[in-house]
Amino acid sequence: MDISLNEPQRDRLETEHFTAALFTAYISGAGLAGIVQTAAGLLHNPVIVFDASFRIVAHSGRENIDDYIWSENIRKGYCSYDFIAAVNRMESVRRGKQSDASYEVACEETSNTKLISKIKVGGKPIGNVLLLGCKHPFRPIDSELLSLTATVLAEEMGKSSYYRNAKNIKVEDIICGLLELQLQDSNTLQERLQSADLRLGKDLLVLLFDLTGYVDSGRYDDYLRSACNFYFPAVPAPIMRDGLC
Repeated sequence: MDISLNEPQRDRLETEHFTAALFTAYISGAGLAGIVQTAAGLLHNPVIVFDASFRIVAHSGRENIDDYIWSENIRKGYCSYDFIAAVNRMESVRRGKQSDASYEVACEETSNTKLISKIKVGGKPIGNVLLLGCKHPFRPIDSELLSLTATVLAEEMGKSSYYRNAKNIKVEDIICGLLELQLQDSNTLQERLQSADLRLGKDLLVLLFDLTGYVDSGRYDDYLRSACNFYFPAVPAPIMRDGLC
């Protein structure tokens, strides 16, 4: 009896196996790192996650990444302004941003093919997951599998109030980095400010609100943040941490 499978059947089984493996990584509490490692193992290529501020938030093993540009991005923890500017000029990226599907990016600087899928939380793009064709050529099914990866990553990243509530991740990420003393190198700070098109004055003022006595407005439409924006319109963005702004 011939029990061989045709290509659509093989793809369906692989998709089901892929989905089950990612979901297992998600519910196990392995976090972004665990989900990314699982996806990279199943896709047979390196996986990198970066948020809307172009900060690297997760990646699979660096030993498998032979793309010198992304190796440098991972080493620094963020993408440089020159890199971001070059990427935004690419026609393949401009077209890809108009679609919710995974899209392939052609880059003249490196020979590796690249596949990108948007990560959305509450319908809002908060980052991207990148598949690097360092080890194996892409297969037609990889586009769908990377989209599934983005969906699971969105569920994981959506656990963070920062990604759920952020209005301008590029700006808020820098301000949070300053407040939490993560951006102490002046060269790094200047590059990040340039990337976010953010200009800070010489004198900065931090307003800290104690919300322990806050009376619930009874509304669930981001009332508190909207009120902060109304009373302090010059503030680039109220910063949300642990559900507070």
